Amino acid sequence: MPRVKQFVTKEDVSDPAALAVFEKVGSAYGHVRGPSSILMHSPALCDRIFEVSAYLRFHGQLTPEQVEWVILTVARERTARFVWADHIVPAQKAGVRDEFVQAVRNRAAPVGLTPDESDVFLYVQQLCRMSRTNPSLFDRLKDRYGIPWIVELTGLTGCYLMLGVVAEGFEIEANRPGDDQLPE
Repeated sequence: MPRVKQFVTKEDVSDPAALAVFEKVGSAYGHVRGPSSILMHSPALCDRIFEVSAYLRFHGQLTPEQVEWVILTVARERTARFVWADHIVPAQKAGVRDEFVQAVRNRAAPVGLTPDESDVFLYVQQLCRMSRTNPSLFDRLKDRYGIPWIVELTGLTGCYLMLGVVAEGFEIEANRPGDDQLPE
């Protein structure tokens, strides 16, 4: 049970400024749930986080598949159950291979992954665990994709670290029917 009320319908929002943020988030995603439903307690913060998240997910340098690699890896590394459950279907739609999902789920070595999958997985994993990365891995990704791309990769990692912390800190449940459950 979440620790505070979640804003999931328009009726939950009484302030007109907050309602504008609620409608903005809802129109972009088709709903307001998860971390956004908690962040609505601070509409200005919710709006700013939404802007960054939406940019990085939908308009940034990373492909939709790469975006989902990052989100799933962060979710697994931080045991962010809601984020994991909420991104399995988008990951499949973005073309994320089952081999990647299983490697991340099982915290396995990236055996059988493509070099791109493996490098992104390891980069995000290292950021989550140590807040830094191996220099040769960093250079490999920078040389392959460029500095703006790796800045956005790092930013997306940080964004989903924050969203995962909000989801877990406020105990948002990830048990909707059909949700993929993340093991401990």
